[in-house]
Amino acid sequence: MDTSVQLNGAILSSNASGGVTYQWLDCNNGNTSIAGATSQSYTPLVNGSYKVVVNNVNCSDTSACHIFNGIGIAAVALSNSIYLFPNPSGGKTTIDLSKVLHNASLRLLDIMGQTVYETMGLSGNSFFLDISTYSKAIYFIELSDQQNVLRAKLVKE
Repeated sequence: MDTSVQLNGAILSSNASGGVTYQWLDCNNGNTSIAGATSQSYTPLVNGSYKVVVNNVNCSDTSACHIFNGIGIAAVALSNSIYLFPNPSGGKTTIDLSKVLHNASLRLLDIMGQTVYETMGLSGNSFFLDISTYSKAIYFIELSDQQNVLRAKLVKE
C-alpha cells in the first residue's frame, strides 16, 4: 500500500487511493488522531509534524511523519497583534489587541473550523471571553472588522 505523502502549498495529501480510508495523526502530540481529519488531504491549522494511517479491507499502514511549516511569516506577524491571557485558560480569558477594531465580530472556532460562538458589533482593543462551559479543547479566536482579521489559538483546560 502506498504510504507516501505530498505537500502542495498548505495541504498534505496521501498518495494512497482505491477503496481506502484515512486518519491523520499529530506526530508532535503522541501520534493522536486529529478529529475529523479523515480525508485523503489534510490542511494543518498549526505548524508541526503529521502522518496518515491508510486502511483498506485487508490491512493498515502508516506513513512517516512529515514536517509542516506552512503557516508562515504572516501568521507570526499576526500573532503579535493579539494577546490572550491566561492561555491555557480555565474558561475566562482576556483578549488584548495592538490595534483598535470598530464594529468587529468575534468568532470562536473548534479544531474542525466550526463556529461554536459568535458575537458582533464589538469596538475597542480589549475584550473578555468566558468559555468555562465549553469542553477542554483547542479553539481558535477570530476577530475581524472591515480592515483587519486577527486570529489566535486558545487552549481550554
